[in-house]
Amino acid sequence: MNIYNVMQHRYNQINRQVICFWIFLIPASSLLVIAKYSRPVSVVFSQTILFILGWISWTFGEYIAHRFWMHNRPETGKPRKITNHQYHHTHPTEIKITDTQRLYLLLPGIVMMIISFYLQNYFTLLTGLYSGFITYLFMHIMLHRKWPARIFPRLLHNHILHHCRFPNKCFGITVTWWDIVFNTSAPKKYKVPEKIINYYFGETQKYNQPRKTEISKIKQTFYNN
Repeated sequence: MNIYNVMQHRYNQINRQVICFWIFLIPASSLLVIAKYSRPVSVVFSQTILFILGWISWTFGEYIAHRFWMHNRPETGKPRKITNHQYHHTHPTEIKITDTQRLYLLLPGIVMMIISFYLQNYFTLLTGLYSGFITYLFMHIMLHRKWPARIFPRLLHNHILHHCRFPNKCFGITVTWWDIVFNTSAPKKYKVPEKIINYYFGETQKYNQPRKTEISKIKQTFYNN
C-alpha cells in the first residue's frame, strides 16, 4: 500500500469517528439539557440523569476505542508486530487484569459515589463515566466464562462472534446498541459452530489443528474495518 492509500485510509477512519461522535451528541446533549432543567424540580432525578449520561458516555467511548483504535491499521504488505489486543483475540482465555486488580479499581468508584451523594453536582457525570469503566472490567471477564449465557446471552454471543468469526463487527462489550446504531452487528441468526465455542473457552488445546485454523482466520480479518 502506497503513502496515498495509507493517508486515504486514515482520513476515512477519522471521518467515520467524527460522524459517530456527532450522532452520539444527539442523545448526550438531550440528557444534559434534561439534567440541567430538571434540577429545580428534582435534584435526585437530575443527578440520576447525569449518572446515566456518564455511563452511556463510557459505552460510546468503549465502542470507539475498540473499533477504531484497536482494529484500525491499513494493510501495508509488511509483517506486523502482534498487538496486545490481537494476542487476546488469538488467546481468548488469557486476560491480564486479575480479579484482585478489578477489586482495587472498584474502590475509587465507591469513593466517587459517596462524593457524588454529598456534592450533588456535575461530579456525578464523572462518577457515571467511571462506573461504566468498572462495568466493562467485570463484564469483559464474565463474557469469557460460560455461566453468563443465562444472564447475558446476546452479549456473550456477540463477543464470541467478535473474537472468532467477525473481528470487524460486534465491538460493544457492555452493550450492543452502538453496534446496532453504527451498523457493525454480526449477521442475524448466525449460529456459532461448536468448535468455535470450544476454541473460545479454551477447550481446543488437545485439537492443535483446529486451533491453528481459527487463529489464522482471526489474523486475516483482524484489521478489516
